Amino acid sequence: DVSFSKELIEFEATDRGRVETITLTNNEEFDVAIIPKILPDWLVLDSAQSAYAGSDTPTTLGAGESLDFSMSMSIIPSELEEGTVYVTIAFGVLDGGDYHGCVGSDAGFDITMRVLPTEQLNQLGQIRAAGFTLFGIIAMTSVSCAGFVICHKQHQVVRALQPIFLLCICCGALLMGSAIVPLSIDDEIASQRGCDISCMALPWLLSLGFSVAISALFAKLWRINRIILASATMRRVKVRVQDVAMPLVVLLVVNITVLLCWTLMDPLVYKRFEIDGASWNTYGRCVGSSNVSNTFLIILSVLNLVMLFLALFQAWKARKISDEFSETKIVGGALYGWLQLLIVGVPVALLISEDNTTARYFLFVAMIFLVSMSMLLIIFVPLIVQIKRAQKKRKRRSSQESRELPPIMDKSGRAQLVKFQLFLPCLLCKMNQQRSRQCSSQ
Repeated sequence: DVSFSKELIEFEATDRGRVETITLTNNEEFDVAIIPKILPDWLVLDSAQSAYAGSDTPTTLGAGESLDFSMSMSIIPSELEEGTVYVTIAFGVLDGGDYHGCVGSDAGFDITMRVLPTEQLNQLGQIRAAGFTLFGIIAMTSVSCAGFVICHKQHQVVRALQPIFLLCICCGALLMGSAIVPLSIDDEIASQRGCDISCMALPWLLSLGFSVAISALFAKLWRINRIILASATMRRVKVRVQDVAMPLVVLLVVNITVLLCWTLMDPLVYKRFEIDGASWNTYGRCVGSSNVSNTFLIILSVLNLVMLFLALFQAWKARKISDEFSETKIVGGALYGWLQLLIVGVPVALLISEDNTTARYFLFVAMIFLVSMSMLLIIFVPLIVQIKRAQKKRKRRSSQESRELPPIMDKSGRAQLVKFQLFLPCLLCKMNQQRSRQCSSQ
């Protein structure tokens, strides 16, 4: 009875530097001679014990003695084809040290050699550039709209929409657009720590950006509805900025509180998961260590959706307001656009498999881009058009007035002309008085 200590040894193509040990033991009461019979070319079998005579010469193994072997691969993994190879390593056993006895049964063990396909990490790759480009568009548009509001804050149209709330919308759109940056980070370009930070930064930017923008729109619509209701009942009402800013402050405080608890109790981390149990095919995503993360996500979603529906209700109440308050229709259109994007985008996101990282990334980036840009364009494009039209009318009016006066006159000449026109009646009156005196004296 001559046998090996293991019946099966498994190798993978990535285990080129791995060394596996196995022991051959003679359990008989007499000496035997052993010699390798089946040995693959890609396997190096050797023993550090001096008793081993090599693969070409029989080695004597006394009764009860053992022989330790070490094994390693000698092939380049890239030269192997994908698949699994099963090989049996066999040693012939000869009874008796003088080799004149009976031949015993072979002692052997099996080796499994697995060559896995090329590792697939399913990272974002080049599509990440598209995400950063869309973020740049959002950032430039938000900053440009904010600068336009600051430059024209004294204009009648801007004052009607209130500059503070227009700036809040720009800030909210910029925060939401900034969520594309952590969404674009994975372990291809960042460390594990960097990926973990990006995972938790995503809900912070999305939630705070959405809450700032939606609360500003809600406050604007609520202010207009309150003024119209007071005018209908012939009551005088004063709506201060502090009153309409209260929803913004409350929603921000609640969102920050929930996000802070989420970050401290169960922060999101970046982990990799196998696809169909294949160790060579994995994908990464942000997950929490327990269901606490899902609970906080539901709380934030419900909170901001409730605020969205409240703003939609205010827009519905303001649907019959006269065109003097046409900004209500603009804000209402932006809100209904958001609702349509959520109705279409959320079901599609649920239908896409989690291991399809590029498709999910593109969908989320597109939704963030459309939500941010739709809010900016729907509100600020009509605003810019109205201001440009007003400026053209003002220029046209001033040009008409200037054509009524002699073209050579400057401002000082016009002032002197006005003074002369005022002095002319007095001069004529004095001349008439002098004529009447002369006639009476004659």
